[in-house]
Amino acid sequence: MTKYKIPLLLPEKRDKIISGNCTQLIKNNQKLKPGDQFCVFTWAGKPYFSNWSWQSDYFTISSAIPIQVYPDYICLGDDPLPHDSSSTLLNYFAKAECINPATSEHLIDILNLLYTPTNKGFLAQIIKWEFQKIDLTQKHLY
Repeated sequence: MTKYKIPLLLPEKRDKIISGNCTQLIKNNQKLKPGDQFCVFTWAGKPYFSNWSWQSDYFTISSAIPIQVYPDYICLGDDPLPHDSSSTLLNYFAKAECINPATSEHLIDILNLLYTPTNKGFLAQIIKWEFQKIDLTQKHLY
């Protein structure tokens, strides 16, 4: 088991993670695996140039689904997933990612904005965990 600290690039997800409404995170690279633990944190100011403002407890990863993100679509394995409004699986991932609107098109737009894929795409993974109540009286606020 390895422990990771992951910046929360969409700070508006913080309250959804605390409440348990969000138990999924799409992260670039594919190094995390089930059984690993991670926490998320937010920045007090400019990312990478300021202190952390908040850190969650550690969550245990229940699943890590490898994907490849391209500018216009996402592949699960070698299969491109349809990314129109009829894409049930991508719409499910968008809803679980707590983005609004929860559509496959918006999910791809957000991932492109956060990670700037090249035409060759980039490796990522969908990280899922079981909800656990976060004790806000502990060391979470910096």
